[in-house]
Amino acid sequence: MAGRQSSLLALLAAALWLAAGTASGAPAAATDTVLMRNGDRLSGRVLRQVGNRLTLETTYAGTLELDWAEVDEVQLTAPTPVLLADEHVLAVTGLVRDDHDLLLSGPAAAPLRVAPEQVQRVAPPDWELGRGHHLGGAVHLALTDERGNTDNNDLLLDLRLDYRRQRQRLEMLGELQYETSRGEKLTDKWSLFNRYSHDIHGPWYGAAWLRLSKDRDADLRFRYLVGPALGYRLLERPGQQLAAEVGPVYINETYYRAPSTEHWGPGWSIEYDQLLPGEHLTFYHRQLGFVGADSNNMTLWLSWTGLQLPLAGGFTGSLEYQFEYDSEPGQDARTSDATLRLKLGYQW
Repeated sequence: MAGRQSSLLALLAAALWLAAGTASGAPAAATDTVLMRNGDRLSGRVLRQVGNRLTLETTYAGTLELDWAEVDEVQLTAPTPVLLADEHVLAVTGLVRDDHDLLLSGPAAAPLRVAPEQVQRVAPPDWELGRGHHLGGAVHLALTDERGNTDNNDLLLDLRLDYRRQRQRLEMLGELQYETSRGEKLTDKWSLFNRYSHDIHGPWYGAAWLRLSKDRDADLRFRYLVGPALGYRLLERPGQQLAAEVGPVYINETYYRAPSTEHWGPGWSIEYDQLLPGEHLTFYHRQLGFVGADSNNMTLWLSWTGLQLPLAGGFTGSLEYQFEYDSEPGQDARTSDATLRLKLGYQW
């Protein structure tokens, strides 16, 4: 079994190395024009504007991230939807800064003067306009080398679903571990994290968490974590995403041998994605934490850190390090688990 898993690890590593030298993309033909306040004139295709960033795809410099405050004028060759703060949608062919306002011009109406903060999105996808929905996701198969409560080489399946419509988002992340130890099959380790979020204003949003998990090796029969949270998107641009959430959390745990416990206190979540130079590798970090405010003073820390590489046809490869810390584990269980995974997956 160990020799077969070593061969699979070698094959997956070779696939990642070969794909690193072949992954590439060609930008679309230049059509739109962006005039900067310093006099620069840029041509390309406006992909999106959100927050303080305008994304322009060019044939000569790849994809550019422009400071929206430094953009003086945008000339669009075709009517493009613009989403305002009051959720009105306008078909716009030009945006021009005039003193402290923006003038929005369209094909069939006089220019409309608005405050810059009223423009929420330029060229948003249909699901942000309430015209349908977006369903994305990913599934991965991983080989793991785990040291902690268990010292085994395991197979793990994880799934991520992401549903979006206008200001609402529903995410589901699940993990199911399959392991063998001395010829005995064990499948008693799994987790399911559900999060609902709703945009409030600008980068602020509200969220609600529900995480269910079980880990027989750690003596954990069942744990559920639930609570509301307030979130803030510190970065939201193509190739770079950073969001943080914090809120009150309640945890209830039952064990096989230890007595049941319950905890409450502040919890937090951090999600970070960064496209690295060369636009092939993406660095990511996910983190979920909790510190008990009751007499038990429990601390819980879960994190996933890795590098992901796009392969062909929607397939991806990644190397991931997972760390779990529980200051109040079950009977005869260790406080921490560290897992290294080489993952092959498919995303849509």
